[in-house]
Amino acid sequence: RSLACDDAIPVLERGNVTVVKAAGYVAKLGASNRITLTNPKGVEVLADTSIRPCFSRATLDNDRCGVDFFVPWLAKVPVVSHVLDMMGFLSMNASWTLVGLQNLLHSKERSEWSNSAGGPKLSITEILTSEDGQDCLRVTLEYTFGAESISLAVSVALASPTCPVAHLPSLPRVGLRMVLPCSFCKMTWLGCGPGETYPDRKA
Repeated sequence: RSLACDDAIPVLERGNVTVVKAAGYVAKLGASNRITLTNPKGVEVLADTSIRPCFSRATLDNDRCGVDFFVPWLAKVPVVSHVLDMMGFLSMNASWTLVGLQNLLHSKERSEWSNSAGGPKLSITEILTSEDGQDCLRVTLEYTFGAESISLAVSVALASPTCPVAHLPSLPRVGLRMVLPCSFCKMTWLGCGPGETYPDRKA
């Protein structure tokens, strides 16, 4: 079938692959919402991969401040570690590790196409679960396919008020992970740095 919008960008569905053709790109979305993006000349700019939310990062010095910094084995004892976590004695990094933010599992809850003023829109909702099967986060990705570019809006919410993530004072990161083609050989970094930095420093 074909979805049309005001600026006449077609969305063609062929079997398990959806193809979005626009003046500035061609996007192919396959199983598990894996996306391949090429420019008008056919050069791949985004590898065949899923754009996935990511909530872990390398730790900073402040993340490691806790009783487990001085006695590391305490964070590995199941009952003791949870008691220390509830009392606020563990480091942020140990608390994140207990919840399993670095190994969250993805499961798609729903996927829906619609039309919008900016172009065809794909909304994907995923539930991120811990390794022991507890629902932690509900993430919604909204792709809007415009004439020259694709915009992506991300919203994150707790899966439930009692989920393991609910007691955390903060998340280490709310970001996205994707794979660029191996043909890319130059990169320009537009963020803060070099080295460790903080939002209020802008170093």
